[in-house]
This record gives sequence, C-alpha cells and structure tokens, in this order.
Amino acid sequence: MGKFCTNCGAPIEEGEVCRNCAAQISASNGGYDETGEPMTVKSFFVALKNQMGIGEPENDGMGLYERGMNIVPDCVKASEGEIPVKQYNLATLRTRWLFKRAEGRLQVTNKRLIFRSTGRSISGRITQQNEFAIDEIKGIQSARNFKFHFLDFLFGFIVAGLSASIIRLAITAMSLNAFGLILGVLLGFAGLIPFFCVHKHFLLKLIPLGISVGAFGALMLSSAFFVVFYIISLIIILADLLLFSFKPNLVISIKARNPLPAINIQKNGTSGLGFAEVLSTQETESAIREIGAIISDIQELGDRGIEKWQSRD
Repeated sequence: MGKFCTNCGAPIEEGEVCRNCAAQISASNGGYDETGEPMTVKSFFVALKNQMGIGEPENDGMGLYERGMNIVPDCVKASEGEIPVKQYNLATLRTRWLFKRAEGRLQVTNKRLIFRSTGRSISGRITQQNEFAIDEIKGIQSARNFKFHFLDFLFGFIVAGLSASIIRLAITAMSLNAFGLILGVLLGFAGLIPFFCVHKHFLLKLIPLGISVGAFGALMLSSAFFVVFYIISLIIILADLLLFSFKPNLVISIKARNPLPAINIQKNGTSGLGFAEVLSTQETESAIREIGAIISDIQELGDRGIEKWQSRD
C-alpha cells in the first residue's frame, strides 16, 4: 500500500525514499541520500528534476520501459477468465529532437489485443495504450521500409562539412610544402578506408570522409591531378550521408470490423502514435509472421488455439 512522504507530502511506495526531497537532503548531509548511501550523478539530477516539478516522479516500481514485464497481468489488470497467450517487444518509438523515446510491446490474450508503449520525454514519463476485443479484429497490414529524415541529413552534412573545412584550412596553411603535400595525401586516402571497412556507423564514418574531402580539396589547389580523387571522395561522402539519413520504418495496422483501425503503429499522423520514427526490434519479424495466425486460431479454435501457441514458447 502506498503512503506519503512525511516531509513534502508526495505519494510514495512502501519503503521507498521520496525523490522530491533527495536533493535537499543530499545537500544537508554532505552528498549522501536519505538512506545514507552516496548520491550518484544520475540520482542527483533525477532528484533535481523531481524537485523542479518537471514530469512525474517515477515511483510506480515498474521501471521506465517496463522491460521484462507482461502487459497482462503485470501492467494491466486481467479481466475475468483472461489468459495471456503471447507477447512481443514490437517496436522502438522515438522523436530525437524532442528527446522522446518509448518501447512498444504487443500482447495477445484470449480476449484482447493490447499494444502498450512506455518511455520518456522532456516533460516526463510517457504511457500509451491501445486495445481491442479479439473477436472484433479482422485483418493485419504490415510494412518494414526506410524513410528519409531531413534533420539527420542536415546534421550529417554539418559534421562532414566541419571536418572537411578544418583539414582543408590546416593543410592550406602549410602553403602546401613537402610536408603538407605528404600529409594531405595520407589523410586523403586514409579517410576513405573506414567507409569500406567499418560495418554501418555511418555517422562516425562521415568524420574521416570529411577529412578526406578536405585533404583532396586542399591538394587540388596545387595540382589538377587530385581533382579526380576530390570528386571520388565527394561521391563517397554523399553516399554515406544518404545511408545515414535513411532510417528503418515500421508500419503495422490492425484492422477491426468497424471502419477504424484497432491499432495503427506508424509515424506522426492522425492515426499514428505521435513519434517521428517507429523502428523494428529483433522480435518484430516474428510478430509479423505469427500475430495473424494467433488471432485466427483463437477466434476459430478457442482454448485449443490458446494451448497451441502457449506450447510454442
């Protein structure tokens, strides 16, 4: 049973320290919290955030992302006779420029299909939940593709441009003497290597590629011979920039027997979840393959359908 902090009156769980008062207590106790344990940097800022009134204190004992928990019965009360059948960690939802991130799970029971996502934003904790009666579901549409994100392109362009400009100015400042010429050649060719040798990490590869573009850009001022390598490096850095800007996108629409979708997992929109990106997880492909069959078996076979899919876990 919950209780209230004797100092500020905030609701807390039994045996829990009030985070609203932690910052003040730490200051008065020389850096130690109410339990006598040292205050970490993270706990200090959490306490400070709560003291400022930003968001809500995370004191429900469930964890920010509710990882390792079943929606029913750990997070949502089960109805009479409701039996959980299978659950998937379906998607990661985020809007990076708003510091919003959530993790979405999809659970099938013998009575409901529930999508629940929990996470954080600047203002505090996020919780979203959609559910529909299992008998009212008639179909599922899903797609995994890639979408271009302009803000990623702009950010990557700035990173590559800065690294290219710095190297070009540095080599040009050497008046392209023998040392500057040798250094430019080494940096120009060395900067191209990570693009072919490093798996993914397209943002990190933009830095050495920018160095390569800057080096060949400075060298071509002394010899037209380096114009070819400058063009090649520009083509490669543009390819990497595009690869960085295209992000995976997941769309799952679960259709109900009425005109509206039961659950529509997609990017911002009137029927979406309000996130700019919906990314797949390791369990997404399994969910896409199995969820339709699970619902169909429960609708047609009843208890035998439940036993069939529970036995596969």
